Amino acid sequence: PDGAPALVPAGESISKIPAGYLEFYSNNRSKALSRYQLTQQWRKDEKIYSIHCRPHTWFPKLKEAYEHFIHGFTPDGMPVIYEAPGRMKLKNLFRSGCSVKDMIN
Repeated sequence: PDGAPALVPAGESISKIPAGYLEFYSNNRSKALSRYQLTQQWRKDEKIYSIHCRPHTWFPKLKEAYEHFIHGFTPDGMPVIYEAPGRMKLKNLFRSGCSVKDMIN
């Protein structure tokens, strides 16, 4: 509401360890907190809060090289995605200068 960037996903708080971290680290609060803090630093460093409004220069080439289709959703809300590995042209994409980091940023 104040216009400041949100460094955590909606519904989470910087001061509270999310349940998923605690579950993954078998309720070891120290490990869970350490990993959560690293994640928060990564989100800040990579400016994840603004990812939706930054241009993605590789997106058109990614769509061409990584053929996949979103079919719909399962009854419990998970997306159904079909991939066509035999038709992917990822080697060409990487040869043209795209890196894995470019693909996810």
